[in-house]
Amino acid sequence: MEMEPNYKNYNLAELENTYSYIDKEAFPERAKKLKEEIESRLKSDKESIEYKPLEHSFAKEYQSPKGNWFRLHWQGLLPLDLSYWVNIFAIGLILLFISPPLFQYLADSDASPTLRGLIIIAFYMIITGITVWQLTGLYRSADKHTSRGGSTGWAMMAKLMVLIGIGRYCYDMNQTGVPFILESGKLVVGISQLPPLSIRVMNQGTEVELLGGLEFGTSNQLSQVLIVNPSIRIIHLNSMGGRIAEAKKLALLVKKNKLITYSKTLCLSACPIVFLAGKEKLLGDSAKLGFHSASFGNVSGSEVEELNNSLLSQLEKANVPSWFTKKVSKVSSEDVWNPSTDELIKVGIIDRVVDSGNYALSGVNDWQNPTTIDQELQKHEVYKSLNQYDKEGYKVVRDLMVIGIKDGTPLNTITTSVNSYLYIERLNHYMHLGGDEEVIQYMESQIAQMEYLKNDYPAKCASYTYPEVFDANIANDIPSLIPSEVSDKETIAFNSLIKSLSTENFIVDKTEQTKIITGVVEKIIAEDASYGDVLSNPAKYNEEPEKLCTVGILLNKEINALPREKAGYLLRSFYRTES
Repeated sequence: MEMEPNYKNYNLAELENTYSYIDKEAFPERAKKLKEEIESRLKSDKESIEYKPLEHSFAKEYQSPKGNWFRLHWQGLLPLDLSYWVNIFAIGLILLFISPPLFQYLADSDASPTLRGLIIIAFYMIITGITVWQLTGLYRSADKHTSRGGSTGWAMMAKLMVLIGIGRYCYDMNQTGVPFILESGKLVVGISQLPPLSIRVMNQGTEVELLGGLEFGTSNQLSQVLIVNPSIRIIHLNSMGGRIAEAKKLALLVKKNKLITYSKTLCLSACPIVFLAGKEKLLGDSAKLGFHSASFGNVSGSEVEELNNSLLSQLEKANVPSWFTKKVSKVSSEDVWNPSTDELIKVGIIDRVVDSGNYALSGVNDWQNPTTIDQELQKHEVYKSLNQYDKEGYKVVRDLMVIGIKDGTPLNTITTSVNSYLYIERLNHYMHLGGDEEVIQYMESQIAQMEYLKNDYPAKCASYTYPEVFDANIANDIPSLIPSEVSDKETIAFNSLIKSLSTENFIVDKTEQTKIITGVVEKIIAEDASYGDVLSNPAKYNEEPEKLCTVGILLNKEINALPREKAGYLLRSFYRTES
């Protein structure tokens, strides 16, 4: 059995030294006796003169034991000033300066999502370990400070700092740490909340589309596509955004290849970083650019400014005005700010708004699935009627659309092909089998278009009645010239015409046809005798398109003015398919 020391045999210096080293938790009774003995000695006049009071003696003479620095701090054996200024303040300052470069390195590196996630999780585990070590050691040192002769006030202040440190750590972990760790865990196991990415080469290898989320690795995929397709000049950005680090790499790739950037639908969040890198920056007529703060793990840069650093830096590099970037930084990652096209042009984010129909048809989800294209076609009344009343015609239209979309053909080109088939090739079939009222209504829609074109485009007007007199391409741009209120009449009439198709509709024979036409021509000649020559020799008047246009309108109006049945079967006879 261990003998208890007799402290009466110790001098005051030995008592003080023993008291400073004794484990007061393991030997509370001995520590108590030591303290009482020291205080008893100090009460004597002789000892009071020879030695300083206990508190001051400890403060001056306490020396921390030698050993492992980290263990000494953990046990509270380091002086309070060293524990705070070196192990709390200095180390905290070092971590403060190390953290931003670490995350910037992750943003710029080619590390895999798994490695990125593991590094972030490891970082927070290390931070947690260091914080526990710092605060525990500081509290223990503060707890021993007065017994070493230190100030009670400083000890209390240090303990208060520990409580503040615990509160700050819990707050930071709740605000950023836990969300970052959870998001990093998703990176490690490969869970992504971004929509899947689709990269599609279009329009005979001259355009490429990025559709979906900009996940890690997107730039590598695009790089390979550009190598295989060196003729690509335009990149379509139809994306809700994604990883800012990946957007920065994509922007460098766009600049390197001098690509024109274009969006047909939406380019949001990190996507504008790529958009701004374009040689030219084009926005589709119905597209939107959207901006908001960066985020990670549902933590928004509008709340944690550091998250926005990379995003705002990219906007500044693109010479976006400071007022614009400040506004972006205040928009929560849960919201989206869609500036007007005027604002976007003013700050230089876009160069101009363009007709999307002149570019490869993009922004179509599930574009490889013909069923999806079918569903889209059924949203339009004309195609819906085609599918019901003219399945042969619908199949041709559907095939044209499927092939055009898969090849990334511009929408205007696809539309021209479809309209050429329906309104030229297939129109004979519809006018030949259409009902009386419907063929008359359709002809009225054509007369309305001719009258609109008469003054400014007489040759185009005349081509309705005398297409053989003019170049075959003269009518190609007519759809772009006709206002919607006029063209809508044709669409409505055309849809009604398709619904009225029937083999039972009467067609006049050629003898009766000639008789009716002769009567119509006589009425026209009665108005102006020269019109007879125009009707019989239209090619002779190719240099007088105004006259051809006038006669053409008059001829069609006179036919439509006939009794309904007669006008109907006469018009049907013009489109007779049999000999």
